[in-house]
Amino acid sequence: MGKAVNRQAELDFFACVKQFHGAEILSTTVSGDVSFCEITMDITFQNDYRVKMAQVAVRRWKDDKIVNERFYYNKA
Repeated sequence: MGKAVNRQAELDFFACVKQFHGAEILSTTVSGDVSFCEITMDITFQNDYRVKMAQVAVRRWKDDKIVNERFYYNKA
């Protein structure tokens, strides 16, 4: 996936969001060219389903740019 595809995926996700109640970064770390970020989010979707989610983002970097990104989710 390229930058344009990734951006469109983010836009599509937020189009499904009715209300964003908040988020909290719980932890971050960097190891070599890989960074990790643990976050919780409280979201109500357009279908009125409210969920608290836990997410871990794993990013690989090259020349100060993200070259790979993967998200892991769990309902909190």
